Amino acid sequence: MLLYSFIWILIQPSASCNLSKCTETSSVQRYRLEGHVLIERRAETMLECAQFCNQTQECLSVNYKLLGQICELNRADVHIAPHNYLPARGYVYLDNPWPKVKMKSCASIKDIVSNAESGYYWIELWQEKKEVFCDMINFGGGWTLVASISSSNNNHLLRTEVNCLLPNRCVENVSSDIPTRKMSDKDIHAIATTEGTFRVDQVSNGFTAFFKIPIGAHLFNSECFGASCPRIIVSHSYPYQWESNCKGTELGYQITDTPNRCHRGTNRVLYGFPCSSFSGIYSNKQGLLFVK
Repeated sequence: MLLYSFIWILIQPSASCNLSKCTETSSVQRYRLEGHVLIERRAETMLECAQFCNQTQECLSVNYKLLGQICELNRADVHIAPHNYLPARGYVYLDNPWPKVKMKSCASIKDIVSNAESGYYWIELWQEKKEVFCDMINFGGGWTLVASISSSNNNHLLRTEVNCLLPNRCVENVSSDIPTRKMSDKDIHAIATTEGTFRVDQVSNGFTAFFKIPIGAHLFNSECFGASCPRIIVSHSYPYQWESNCKGTELGYQITDTPNRCHRGTNRVLYGFPCSSFSGIYSNKQGLLFVK
């Protein structure tokens, strides 16, 4: 009875929500999510359709066609496929309020919505909703922006959240006058589970470098220095061409440089290397950190 009352409240007529602000379960008459139907079946009521969705592992939302009582179970929802959310007479759209599949990164969204566009999306970390910028186009797409790096300080080299823009949107996607904003290392660990790849964009010259920690992205530590940091491998191109030393890419190499041995290559992109008085990305450059 409680479930019936809940669904009845949800399917009352309402205006379509602002897609960038759709953080709660919502239903809308005369709308439908197109192109993501997982299963189509008959359901006598909207309640029955919602129950089918709740019983289906991959179901994130439903389209209910009133004429013919057709229940469409979707493997996406309005939050991760907003461009497929379109007016459709005779339909009612409903989010699954109890989804079993949680979107924890832009990569997990890209896996479901292969043609997803770059922009802000909602993910769930530690049972809380977070709005993040997703680069769905470059370098295979599915990249989550986790830090913006100012050229005037090294505050990105802290394990905690730094200077978040909003409580639920920490880092904004900007390309000039970049402030330092950063998600916590704990959040970054939770996001970097698809490839475990870190991508650093140096926006002033357009250089990009990719880093991996062979023994696991969960050992990423913004406050490590020198030999205390985990071994890494690096690629300066995509598709990746991983570089290492004599230890090989399965082990990687250790960061042991000290301020008097700073690298000065013209296309180096060093994220966490506060040489001497340098700040930001070495040396005194601003940029962005993405993970996948």
